[in-house]
This record gives sequence, structure tokens and C-alpha cells, in this order.
Amino acid sequence: MKRTIPLVLVSLFTLAPVPAHAQLFVIEGLNELGNVGQRIHDNHIKALQEARRLKKLEAYREAINGMWRETTPAKQKLGERLATAKTALAAKRQQLRDYLDRYGAPDGWPPEHQDKAKALGELERSVAQLESVHAQIDSIDVRARKVSLHMQDVDQRGFAEGLVRYNQWAQDLEDSIANMRQTLDGFKVAWQPSAAPPLRVKNDTRDVSVWVNGQPIPPGQSLRISAPTGAWVTIFVQGQTERRKFVIEKGQNPTRHTSIIDASPYVLAFDLDAGAGNTRTVWQSHDEVYRWVTTSSAWKVVPEIQVAPSGEGPQGDVVRFKVPYIAKDRFGADGWQSYPLCFHGELTWTMTRTGEMARPPQDESEKVQGGCVVIDVFSS
Repeated sequence: MKRTIPLVLVSLFTLAPVPAHAQLFVIEGLNELGNVGQRIHDNHIKALQEARRLKKLEAYREAINGMWRETTPAKQKLGERLATAKTALAAKRQQLRDYLDRYGAPDGWPPEHQDKAKALGELERSVAQLESVHAQIDSIDVRARKVSLHMQDVDQRGFAEGLVRYNQWAQDLEDSIANMRQTLDGFKVAWQPSAAPPLRVKNDTRDVSVWVNGQPIPPGQSLRISAPTGAWVTIFVQGQTERRKFVIEKGQNPTRHTSIIDASPYVLAFDLDAGAGNTRTVWQSHDEVYRWVTTSSAWKVVPEIQVAPSGEGPQGDVVRFKVPYIAKDRFGADGWQSYPLCFHGELTWTMTRTGEMARPPQDESEKVQGGCVVIDVFSS
């Protein structure tokens, strides 16, 4: 049995098309997806803008169709790459099981095992980043298809009359593409060799999910990432309110008589058939906004900061932070500048129920208590 495991591991690494370094593996995938994002931006986004400006229904339809014709195969290809990365990570974890059992997380391994720790850490990071960008392109693909399906039943007059709504749908898709491209750029910069010390980012909240360059940071925890001076770091936040927790949990764990129609952190649609007839319930979030404080008189070096929408619907759920130069001769060899970016938010849910147990729509407002995302930039 002891000889079997190494042979299985060798087979996994031999059969799986994984480059020698996780860095190359991820960058290849990000470059492929970046090319897709570039084509969508250059071709379909421009066509989309023109169709909205001229109120041309057929041109709008074709531009939306062109987006998902790009995103669907890209999502499938990235999904295959993600599956391969997960297989490689599982094999690497099995290979290093003794080290994990003895020392715990790779960050705490002794100096003589840091080469192994680094290899494992890079694979873990590659999987996290590929998962993040796969979720982004999946979201764009799903929404583009939904818009496309909806537009099949709209005539020219209806399109002109409903242009405000279609403008918002199109703007959300444009924001999604822009956010994906920024995220990809941040990932690629983070994989480049750099002599600069890493950043430290802390999620100083109680109930908000935070991702930095696609890597999750649970509330109360911190993460070190590589980002040299001048690089953009992308922060994404999502308030975990009581209703959102319900929407996510219900979407992931439907009951016996429930059929999920649509599920994400922003919408839940499901059918319930308990024997008395079918009932469809839809929970939809809207008017979600995050308000940030991005300036402080205490900052000795003022960074460039941008607040933007992710394209998922909320406003201000993405912050882009350009890493400033923190000079050693000013802050000391072991010094740093701390940047607390503090926020709070709010959102509204609308519930509609049709069918046997129909009821009037109801609105439910929630507050996002928020907190701060603290970025420590070390001197270099």
C-alpha cells in the first residue's frame, strides 16, 4: 500500500497537463480569458453602446448574443483548467500529508521545508484565483443569456419604451467585463517576481465577505499578497445580511419539494410543490450600495483609490487600490503605512410569490454594518 500512493501521485502529475509551476499555469489561463475580455470589450461592448444610443433592437440583440457566444466557451475552457488545478492541488496535498499533519498550514513550516510550502501555497493560490475568475465569467455568461432570452419577446416599440431598464442591464454587463479585466490584471501582477515586501490586508468586519485579488479573507482575518509599487489591488465586498444568508443557504440546500430556478447571492427563485399545486417564489436584491471613506488626514502618502460596481447589481462593491511607494528613509526599514478603508451599506429585497399561494410583493430593507478593510503597505 505504501508503494501505491506515490505511483498514483506520479500518474496524476503525468496525466494532468499542469505546467511545472503554478505561476505559469495560472498566467496561461488568465491570458486566455484576458483575450476573451478584450474581444468583448472591443467588439460587443461598443456595439452594445451604439445599439442603446440608437435604440436599435436587432443590433442590441446581436451584441448581447455576441457576448455569450464568447463567454460560454471561455467559461467551459476555464472550468476544465480549474478542474485540472484542483486535481493537482489534491495530489500535492496528499504528497505532503505528513508535513500538513505535523506543521499545519504551510506558513508555519520550518525554514528547511519552505520550498515545499511555497509549491503548495502557489497551487492553493492558483485554485482560489481560478475559482474567482470562473465565478465572474459564469455570472456574465448567465446574465447575458437571460437578457438575450428576454429580448426575443420584445418588439421595437417595447424596446424604445423600456430603454431605461435595458440601459441598466447593459451597463451592468459592461461593468462586469471591466471588473473582470481589472481582476485579471491584478492576478497577473501578483504572480510576477517582486523584491517589494508583500501587502497585508485585513477584513476588519464582523459579517462581510471580502476578497482581495480574488482571494477570500474571512471576517477578522488577514492575508498577505504580493503587489509591487504601482500595481492595482482589487477588493470586493459582499454584506452577509440575514436575508442574504437565507438566499444563499436555500439556493445551495433546497428542501425535498423545492426546485431551484435561479440562485446567487443576489437572487433566489424556486418552485414549491407540496401537493396543493405549484408556487413560485422569487427573492431579488436591488438598490444595494456601499459607501466608503477613502481619504484621511493621517495618511502621510496618499494613494490612488477608485470605487466601482462589480456589475453584479450593487453600487460601490469594488474598491481598486493603487499601491503607493512607502520609502524606507521616511518610514524606516521595517515601517509601513496603514490604510483603513471603511464602509457601510444597505440593500432592499423584493419577494414575489405566484401560483397557488400567491401574495402581493413585499419589500424588506437591510443594513450592512460594514467595517474596514485595512491595507498595510510596507516600506521598500
